[in-house]
Amino acid sequence: MKRVWYVVLALVAAGLAQGADQISATMIYTEPSGASFNVDGKEYRGPVTFLWPEGTKHLLQLPSITEVAPGIRYTCTVWSDSKQLLQNPGASQEIVADPTVSYYKGTCQLMYRLQLGLMERPEEGLIPSCA
Repeated sequence: MKRVWYVVLALVAAGLAQGADQISATMIYTEPSGASFNVDGKEYRGPVTFLWPEGTKHLLQLPSITEVAPGIRYTCTVWSDSKQLLQNPGASQEIVADPTVSYYKGTCQLMYRLQLGLMERPEEGLIPSCA
């Protein structure tokens, strides 16, 4: 009887192994690096690789502005992927884990605030200055 039980367990284990979901290793990052992004509601600021079961759904979001220091910020607008599968590549994307897609990239621009001013010297007139 024990021998039959072991054979049944072996068959069940083999069936479960065949039916197991394929794992999708997907890197998510921004270019240039340093801008924040959200995956399933959690914020990240650097490249991260997720291991997701194939077919699971996930939400990618780019905040419109990421302030990194006074006067320095990223503006992010669009996601792209390694297979160019995204139909409407906007700042928010619902994706389905797919082992053939190796990455999703958020495209950003680094912006700097400049302040220009003019100083007046009575003897020389207007002189440009930068701050």
